[in-house]
Amino acid sequence: MSGEIHWMSALELIDAYRSKKLSPVEVTTAVLDRIEAVNPKINAIVTLTADLAMDSARASEKAYMDGTAAAIEGVPITIKDLIVTKGIRTTCGSLLFADHVPDVDAVLVERIRQAGGVILGKTNVPEFGLVAVTDNSVFGPTLNPWDLAKTVGGSSGGAAGGVVAGFGPLAVGNDGGGSIRVPCSLCGTFGLKPHFARVPSWPHLIHGWETMNHEGPITRTVGDAALLLDVMAGPDDRDRLSLPASGIDWSSAHQGGIEGLKVAYTSDLAAGAVDPEVARVTREAALAFADLGCEVVEEDPGIFDMSGDLTIMVIEEAAAAQADRLEEAKEKMYPLYRPFLDMAPVFPAVDFVKVLYHREDLWDILRPFFEKYDLLLTPTTACRVRPQGRRDARARLNRRQRGLAGLLGSVHLPVQLHRAAGGLSPVRVHRDRVAGRAAGCRTSLRRADSAQGRGGVREGEAVGGQAPGAVDGTGEPQESNPYRKFTRMPCKTF
Repeated sequence: MSGEIHWMSALELIDAYRSKKLSPVEVTTAVLDRIEAVNPKINAIVTLTADLAMDSARASEKAYMDGTAAAIEGVPITIKDLIVTKGIRTTCGSLLFADHVPDVDAVLVERIRQAGGVILGKTNVPEFGLVAVTDNSVFGPTLNPWDLAKTVGGSSGGAAGGVVAGFGPLAVGNDGGGSIRVPCSLCGTFGLKPHFARVPSWPHLIHGWETMNHEGPITRTVGDAALLLDVMAGPDDRDRLSLPASGIDWSSAHQGGIEGLKVAYTSDLAAGAVDPEVARVTREAALAFADLGCEVVEEDPGIFDMSGDLTIMVIEEAAAAQADRLEEAKEKMYPLYRPFLDMAPVFPAVDFVKVLYHREDLWDILRPFFEKYDLLLTPTTACRVRPQGRRDARARLNRRQRGLAGLLGSVHLPVQLHRAAGGLSPVRVHRDRVAGRAAGCRTSLRRADSAQGRGGVREGEAVGGQAPGAVDGTGEPQESNPYRKFTRMPCKTF
């Protein structure tokens, strides 16, 4: 079993702990060994807390012996480097905070510690999470475990890359403009962007994204994501926007079928230019829902392009966050972002306010659409996985579909990794707030779990089929059946 430990799901590990087949110390040691062997090749974890992890594992072992084990007791987990962690370096991928060690935990980190999670360290991000490519001046780029020449996306690129490489079953990411959706899709992990403020977001190392940031789980199975959401979700007065308690046990609510749901799909949401192969894969994925008992209809909700709104929000908030250290920021920030600081004055305040109005206009379009349909399937990105370091116009097309979703505050799940003519092609599902915020998240989790089950891979299975990894020279997953695309496929060989 020791050779497969790093592929085990959180739920499998907990069962193994309870039955005394494995111990938290044994598992943490195995995962740390995996990180030591593979992380130098992909650079997913940038601050490793091995000693803290082993101390936590020993405490978890005692908790199981004493009968006091908490929800994720002894399960290895990583935290995105935009999220503050008491006593653990938090850099936001910026030279401005290269040696910063917070004296407080984020609310979600407090809850993870209280629930017995074994924190392995912090995962890489683009500086302040500003773009969908994980690279920065402090640690450099994170590489895709499937193909070291390709990007992992961003901004939760280190989190998604680490999960797919076997660096523990659980990771925490966050998402405002695609930061969970994009890397999960490009790496083939499961990611959940819950409703806005379902998981409290406090404190912020710097301001920015306050009206768009969603904290959420990145995992290899739907069940693990629901488990971690149970731990992290719930109100906290320190986040004035946090939602009331849902009263839902996500670990139970995600189970069950989705027969009878009405599913709409479109391959070109907001009239964006989409790679033909991505469009084809989206259609295949959507039609597979008919086999799950859903009514599937091709229909575009007719929304307008909000990629410009996202650009305004990012540039204005980035500049405002650095206003007190503007000259230092211009000197130290990642070269790609420095123009943001000079571009901010170009946009008058009225443009920023118009973004708020556009959000309301978007809601007026989507509200009646989601009274008609339960789910909407679209591509997560408009193009296939790009080479690391390449920032061309085609890759920027991602903003058109990601922007409107980030601005609305709704539920999204990237669900597919598909081999597509020279690249990996992702699909996502949307579930909006019409049926109630908690109900929408529950429906989305159940849908994803049904699709994963339809793939013929048992929940918690380490790796299905024979999926080659980057080091053996192939770099892309192989599919054994048409529903394989709905399962997470961690990279097995290095």
